[in-house]
Amino acid sequence: MQREVLPANDAVLSNLYADRFNIPIELAQLVARRFPEFKRAEMYLNPRLTGLHEPEMLPDIGAVADRLLKKTQNNEPILIYGHDDPDGFTSTALICIALKEISRGEASAVHAYTFDREHDGYILNPQVLQKYHGEGCRTVLTVDYGVSSAENFRIAAENGYELLVCDHHETRLESFPVPTIDPKRFDSKYPFRDLAGAGVTLKLATSLYQRALGLKPDEFYALKKEFLVLAMIGTIADRVPLLDENRIICHAGIKAIGRIERGFVKGFTKDGAVDFGRVISEIIPTIASAAYVENQKAVELLISDNEERIDALIAELKEVTRQRRARSAEILNMVTSAAKLFKNIALCVVPHVRQHYLGSIAARICDHFNRVSLIISINEDRCHGELRSAGLDLHSVLARHGDLFIDYGGHQKAAGFTAEYRKLESIIDAITIAVDDQEPADRPGEKTEPEISIKKDRVSVLIPMLPFGEGNEPPLLTDGFSVYTIDNWLNISERGP
Repeated sequence: MQREVLPANDAVLSNLYADRFNIPIELAQLVARRFPEFKRAEMYLNPRLTGLHEPEMLPDIGAVADRLLKKTQNNEPILIYGHDDPDGFTSTALICIALKEISRGEASAVHAYTFDREHDGYILNPQVLQKYHGEGCRTVLTVDYGVSSAENFRIAAENGYELLVCDHHETRLESFPVPTIDPKRFDSKYPFRDLAGAGVTLKLATSLYQRALGLKPDEFYALKKEFLVLAMIGTIADRVPLLDENRIICHAGIKAIGRIERGFVKGFTKDGAVDFGRVISEIIPTIASAAYVENQKAVELLISDNEERIDALIAELKEVTRQRRARSAEILNMVTSAAKLFKNIALCVVPHVRQHYLGSIAARICDHFNRVSLIISINEDRCHGELRSAGLDLHSVLARHGDLFIDYGGHQKAAGFTAEYRKLESIIDAITIAVDDQEPADRPGEKTEPEISIKKDRVSVLIPMLPFGEGNEPPLLTDGFSVYTIDNWLNISERGP
């Protein structure tokens, strides 16, 4: 294979970047290819907290913060109702810590509940609300959750709650009867719409501390480094585009995790320094495993100060991780062999598979067959589905046929639903047609041309590009003989001659 020759303008820009940013030429070549605008390249290579947008730019954040502050000042109990995944767990832990601190440590005033999708579904569960209503709660704040369905507003009101929403999911609603923070609202003027739930919750916490304690954002970030760590974990776990504000949060979090020795951070750093590889391969799966046993264990792990309890929870959840990975492998083999392949979609209907397995399996099937994946589990008179896509707007697909579902939600590239079993055939037909209608948006294919030439023993110079993920894909490289790529551990994967 001949060595790739950069176009003249790329070569000039690469040399400029190498000089201005004092980086190796190979890294400069990649950055020049991806970010020909100097300011974008600078933000990418030097992600700084000063690059974060003002929280007050988010719709309704002032109203939500003011109401929460008033509740805490009056020591009124607040229920935090979060999503049952790592983004939701970190969001719940972050806002619980924040509210307890600004309420002067009145722990009894803040209650946390992360829903169980198999039991609660994707809308507020009236039984859960009534339980906490009996404990004095009249305010419920949803985090990483709540914006997708108007049913949440109705259910909260009917059960005697003032509802506040802090979310990042897609929504088709154009009006909100309660204060609702979401950068994806149709009327949002926020410059970056792709924050994870934990990122939006970090913004809310920043606003709360500014109002309650007069802390400026830079003072807040300096004092509350654990919030940066929580936001970093939630951001990477939720597979949002790892650029712009999300990249800033990730780099601030990975720096902070090496500078604090308390709580769950100390529990994980006992085994050595934590880098992005460990966050992805160890910390996120450990936290995610709580959903397979008891959600509250994730929140407890993230907010506890009891070293012995933290160590016990980490050990328990790591064992759960080992078991669920084995089970996931079994399910993946079954689904891969049983999948029905259409032109643009891979479909598999399986009996009695827990919902928590469906998302990760759907993601792997999407990658394996390079098309939209739809995995549906049948449990008695209901079915639960998860979809994954490389480019198709899945949330809009479900929203277009909302009458078919009991509830649904998600993002453009990842969405899920609950429905009655009797509607299964209609659901499959509707989704299949919708996917075909949007072809070829979801079939981008793989890169075939290397971005730069670099010897394999030099890939460590690309460390500043980490973490790789959605929006910041691993580069396709060549050493002059073969084509290869790398991952977040700098492992090399050959792509053939």
